[in-house]
Amino acid sequence: MLTARSLIRQRRTVLFLFRSITVAVLILYRSITDAVLFLYRSITVAVLIAGDATWGRYYNGALMSRSKRSAVQRYHDRVAGCYDDSYDDAYWQWHNALTWDYLKPHLPRDLSATLLDLGCGTGTWACKLLKSGYTVGCVDISAKMLDQTRRKIEQMGGSARATFIQADLCDLSALPAGGAAFAIA
Repeated sequence: MLTARSLIRQRRTVLFLFRSITVAVLILYRSITDAVLFLYRSITVAVLIAGDATWGRYYNGALMSRSKRSAVQRYHDRVAGCYDDSYDDAYWQWHNALTWDYLKPHLPRDLSATLLDLGCGTGTWACKLLKSGYTVGCVDISAKMLDQTRRKIEQMGGSARATFIQADLCDLSALPAGGAAFAIA
């Protein structure tokens, strides 16, 4: 039987593992911005594994304000049209190839499984998952990022197997019931 104490211990273990991995991986990243983004994603994944989808709303012990979340949304809405240009160089091609090679063995074998791309941005990973045969739920706080993702997926002919959900990763209660077989963030 799970007690509150064992749940806390489990969460601490998961967070410790992700922090340890984060320290090792930070060496591979070329800038502070990349390192911060990686750390944020690691914590998001750790929270999802620990099983508390609303815990992410807390940042440094305080509830993240709606104004901070809306500022994130406004920023990503503003940069959605030129977002892919920021990642169009040899480093990011290498990064994405390396990430895909490490991700593939962990994907479900059942191609009918629904996968989530949390914080999908303009859909780089959603497109790769769709090309691999999966059904994908694209989740992002920014409606304009989701529009960019929708355009990419329509151009590749995968819109029948994609859903688009505008939601904040700090509160995943907007996701449909039933969950997914796998989520990337």
